[in-house]
Amino acid sequence: MIELSPEERFDLLRFAERSLFHLELRTFYASDQKQFQAWLSGDRTPPDDWPQFVEWATVVGGHVASGCQVRRIRVFDDPPTDYQRWERWLGRWNTEAGEQLRTVPRAVANAVGLTADLDDWWLIDSEKAVIQRFDDDGVRIGLWLVTDPAEVNRLAKQWELAMANSEIEKYPQPA
Repeated sequence: MIELSPEERFDLLRFAERSLFHLELRTFYASDQKQFQAWLSGDRTPPDDWPQFVEWATVVGGHVASGCQVRRIRVFDDPPTDYQRWERWLGRWNTEAGEQLRTVPRAVANAVGLTADLDDWWLIDSEKAVIQRFDDDGVRIGLWLVTDPAEVNRLAKQWELAMANSEIEKYPQPA
């Protein structure tokens, strides 16, 4: 595995050609605290002015327009954490950008072995992966590029398992 900077990871995601699949396992991420805390306080301002989200939505739109699949599967608790509820609220804008969002209940994910690694990852064009590790407080502690065919194949099988056990996330239309 090769350690990556956040910029190198984003470049890998930006230059996907056929598929970009993301498995999210965590109940909380520390990177979005300002927006998340505002949401907890009742602010329902759409993410249109968040530079990071706008950049991501632009990448997703470009991928989808060129025929590249962009999918994300989130493992959710039952009941969902506040952070997971916020992610669900945000999901409609990911979907509008062209990303397909799916969910798996954590009990199902545990039963079928999806949470064994507890690392989030991206599978890029079924040829490489980016592993994202976080500490217990949701702070990302590292990004690693995986190109070993056996490991990429293992993650591809995990993705198939996640797809088989997930449902498409449905979002109510904004009022």
